Amino acid sequence: MEPDFFIHLDEFSCCVCLEILQDPVTTACGHNFCKMCIEGFWDVNASCSCPQCRKNFSPRPDLQINILLAEVIKKSKHQQLIEAQNVLRSGDVACDVCIKKKLRAIKFCLTCLAFYCETHLQPHRQCEVLKKHKVVEPAGHVQQRLCAEHNTMVELYCRTDKKCVCLRCAAEQHRNHELVEMETERKAKQMQLRDILKMIENKLQMREEKLIETRTTVQYLKAFSEKELREHEEAITSLYESLTRLKSEITEVITDYKKREVKKSEELIERLEEEIEMLKRTDREMAELLQIDDQVQFLQKCPSLFVLPQDEDLMNFDINKDLFPETLKKNISKLKRFLQGTSCLEFVKTTETENEAPDYILQNLMIRNVLLKYSCQLTLDPNTSHGNLDLSEGYRKVMWKGNIDYPDHADRFECWPQVLCREALSGTRYYWEVEWSGDWAMIAVTYKRIMRKEEDHESLLGGNDNSWCLFCSNSCYSVCHNKKKMEITVPPSSRIGVYLDYPAGSLSFYSILDTVSLLHRFKSRFTEPLYPGFGAEGTITLLEVSQPY
Repeated sequence: MEPDFFIHLDEFSCCVCLEILQDPVTTACGHNFCKMCIEGFWDVNASCSCPQCRKNFSPRPDLQINILLAEVIKKSKHQQLIEAQNVLRSGDVACDVCIKKKLRAIKFCLTCLAFYCETHLQPHRQCEVLKKHKVVEPAGHVQQRLCAEHNTMVELYCRTDKKCVCLRCAAEQHRNHELVEMETERKAKQMQLRDILKMIENKLQMREEKLIETRTTVQYLKAFSEKELREHEEAITSLYESLTRLKSEITEVITDYKKREVKKSEELIERLEEEIEMLKRTDREMAELLQIDDQVQFLQKCPSLFVLPQDEDLMNFDINKDLFPETLKKNISKLKRFLQGTSCLEFVKTTETENEAPDYILQNLMIRNVLLKYSCQLTLDPNTSHGNLDLSEGYRKVMWKGNIDYPDHADRFECWPQVLCREALSGTRYYWEVEWSGDWAMIAVTYKRIMRKEEDHESLLGGNDNSWCLFCSNSCYSVCHNKKKMEITVPPSSRIGVYLDYPAGSLSFYSILDTVSLLHRFKSRFTEPLYPGFGAEGTITLLEVSQPY
């Protein structure tokens, strides 16, 4: 059925709702309305009249749907929908049969050599003779399907000349050549493409793995070199001027190595990324080629896509992860142990009078017996304890419990679960040890003037310039002062030692295991007495430690 048979839908509009007729009915005067519209019109008016010619009807007519008109409207809607879906756009192929308004062709008949839209394709779907014709997806390059010499469809592929030929060409110019059906050649080339795709995927995977490995190595090189620089800088700068030259040389060696190796790695990354991008692009092109149904287009594009990049030595490129040669590494390790040993030595003032100069001794503060010489006894102040903390064992143990009925007090912490000790520390050196358990613990010292009621960092140990804090948890350790937090990497320890050298402005936190390990040391200038403080979701116990004999 031709599209021109159908009248435009605008001619089938209801004068009441001004829309296309729905369930059309016809009055005795010959006018058409939507069934719901006309009945609604009569429901709100005293008389039953035609909204268009005003003719009165009495009694009220019993209207029936106009089946013929409804069918015409239905078919017109369907046809207009088809036309809308197949409207000819830029890049589309036009139907060869459409006369007035050209629609988009959806198929091409290899027998008729013509393009058909949805409507004109129907005979090929319904007629038994036409059903035998082979139809394919439309394409604008139909001329490529025809033999330029004989103007007939190409049906064979000449492997000798690598081209598609018609039957007459096969019988004349290509008589002694290797000829196969195009479908056979297509399948053979598809198998080749699949093999190439597998090779591309393998190469792509290998290069992506190498890229990840190289990036990881670069990160390792950067992190390790920075770690080494920090460790050597901390160790070397504690020595006399004679070690400054050595620090500079080691820094230069590490920096030069990092620049050289990172540059090589980044060049490899750049080359790998370029090759990966090229392989991905080729992979997409191969995948798109496999989707082409047009045999001629497929076969003509196929040969140009078989070139793969040659493997170079990219995959065999290894990055040296050792920062130093073995001999230099041993020498530096010995030096590092020596520097670490000397860094633990400190001058401690022992006596000082008005008439005599102060006396100093050099001692190693990484030996526990040395630290125990400055041990002091501490007790917790219940007037400062937060309502969720329970104090016991002579005010030497604090435990997170919740809802403790403490009396109101101006010194009590109300926001954070914290408590201070009664003792004010100043003027000399002090050492104490605590044992903690639970989710987390804060071990700190603070000036008495720390805020108690505020809900911000001003009342949090370590969250202001009045306090210095070590934060311990099962997953990490960190130190905090004046809202600045720094994580530290240490073995987990439930026993912590604290050494306060008030005159020197030094506060040290130690991990007490089989050996003493320095966790962190704050350097400051203390101006007021300091009070040990604690916070916890768990338990903290002040341990009984005494000076050695």
